Amino acid sequence: MSLKQACLIDSLFIETDLEKPILYEPLEPKLAHDTIIETIDIMQKSCVHKNNNPNLYIEVEKISHEHLSELIDQGWCRRGKRVMKPILDDTTCCSRYGLRTELTKFRLTRSLKISLKRMKKYIQTNVPDLSETCQEEKSEAHPELSQEELLDFTQKEMEEFLRTATKEKSKKGDDIDKVLGEELKEIAKGGKHNIEVSLVALNSPEFNATYQESFDLFCKWNRAVHDQEDWCNKEFFDTSFCITPLQNIQDEDNELGVMGTFHLHFRIDGKLVGVAEIDILTKYLCVNLNWYHPEYRVIGIGIFMIMSNMSLAYQISKVRPELKYFSGGVIETNRPRQNYKCYLSTEMLCDWTRRWVPIADAVRKIHEAKGRYASFLPNELPMKLSDFFSISCLFNGETHHFGRIRKQIKNEKELEENLRGLSKAAGLVANEFIVKIQS
Repeated sequence: MSLKQACLIDSLFIETDLEKPILYEPLEPKLAHDTIIETIDIMQKSCVHKNNNPNLYIEVEKISHEHLSELIDQGWCRRGKRVMKPILDDTTCCSRYGLRTELTKFRLTRSLKISLKRMKKYIQTNVPDLSETCQEEKSEAHPELSQEELLDFTQKEMEEFLRTATKEKSKKGDDIDKVLGEELKEIAKGGKHNIEVSLVALNSPEFNATYQESFDLFCKWNRAVHDQEDWCNKEFFDTSFCITPLQNIQDEDNELGVMGTFHLHFRIDGKLVGVAEIDILTKYLCVNLNWYHPEYRVIGIGIFMIMSNMSLAYQISKVRPELKYFSGGVIETNRPRQNYKCYLSTEMLCDWTRRWVPIADAVRKIHEAKGRYASFLPNELPMKLSDFFSISCLFNGETHHFGRIRKQIKNEKELEENLRGLSKAAGLVANEFIVKIQS
């Protein structure tokens, strides 16, 4: 890692005075940890203004369901074997915050109900007739705008959300099980069309048999919606959405007693029209990405997929009450296309304190900051940091605390900055990881 990258890591959090490292007792030479990290580094992500915003990432050999849940609580998200945390500070151009929905507090808004009714009407009556009304074409991209124009557009979106959130908060909403469940059951009954939703485990026979179909759909969606041709190759698809560091667990006595990474397939009349890559964890059901056939946007296929994911999370929570949250990942506040995520969430993560804040309060702070970085709880104490000297490292076949062996490591300074960044980004859970060190 370069000195500039190390400075970026340090700018993410509060600096604290660290005492001289103490010598720790050696750990037992065994891998008793559930999470093993192979790489820690910085990667750049281009924002809507063509600026590079940094992410801290770890590449993991394996990670436990509990640890990934803890990292999501700190604002991380997963893609393939990489788990990433956006770096946020006053210089961040387009801020990205963690989102989640507490399942028992989710309420269907009027717009979500309308979208589900559109899907139900199509399934039951074939209205609209997609063969007549839809053409496969790229979605209209936002024109090149100045930062002021784009922020103004985003603020209008935020103002509309605040009005909606206040209105919804003032009345008792509909229960997720009673209302959302009934809507989805009505759609599942079929009519002119039949819709089928199935949970497919990675590397299962069904997954392998439908791999090419899923990849072709991914490319079709990506070209039409995002116009990112560089994503349309099997190497990117495989490493991002077809491998996982999570172990898949199946309860033989209950089909909902599952944990791990899955693809959720959506078929209409046997045709694959949507795929969601999801992680089912101890506390969360996380949607890493939804991709779908662009012809079906007119009937609200994207919203239907998200609502189906949320309903699945609720059904699993009946079997495992500790699963309480649905997560759609992070939101980049200056991308208007992502603002729909606010309508589906109940809380947003304050990066300063790592505490979850009601969505309306968080959006109001973002609106006041004109889309740039905002602390939602500026008067509260910052998050607790772990001592990076106590992070466990696998070195020469033995496991030791970093503080014990750091003088024996050739790239000591680089590793120290990496571990410092990890401890700040992950919080106290970093002390439960093990980091592989090259001899």
